[in-house]
Amino acid sequence: MQVLAFNRCLDILSPSVSNMLFSGFRVHIWLSISTIYALCLVAYFKPVVYSSLSFSWNFDPFIGYRKDLDGQFEVPFHAIHDGAVAVFSPLIYGVFAIAMCIKTRSFGLGQTITDPQKWSA
Repeated sequence: MQVLAFNRCLDILSPSVSNMLFSGFRVHIWLSISTIYALCLVAYFKPVVYSSLSFSWNFDPFIGYRKDLDGQFEVPFHAIHDGAVAVFSPLIYGVFAIAMCIKTRSFGLGQTITDPQKWSA
C-alpha cells in the first residue's frame, strides 16, 4: 500500500521521476520487493495469538499464565514496522493531499462555481 501512495505522490510532484522509477517492468520490481517483505514477515516472525484472558492479541501465547522472563516472545521488529507504518502512511498521504491542493489551484480547478454557472452546464 505504501508503494502505491509513494507512486501517486511522485506522479503529482515529479512525473519524470515517477516514470523513471515505475515505468515498464520496474513496477514489478517494486511489487516483488513488497511481496518478499510480506512473505518474510509471515515466515520468520512469531504469529499473534488471541488470548481470552486478556481479550487481546499477543505474541505471548501464555500471557496470564506465566511471565516471559527471558524475553522469548518479544518481537522488537514488529514495533519498528508498526511505528514506521504509523509515521509514513499519514506523511505520504499528507504530502499527496497538499500536492493535489496546490496542483488543482494552479490549474484553476479550485475556483468556486456559482449557481448560474451550474445551471448553464
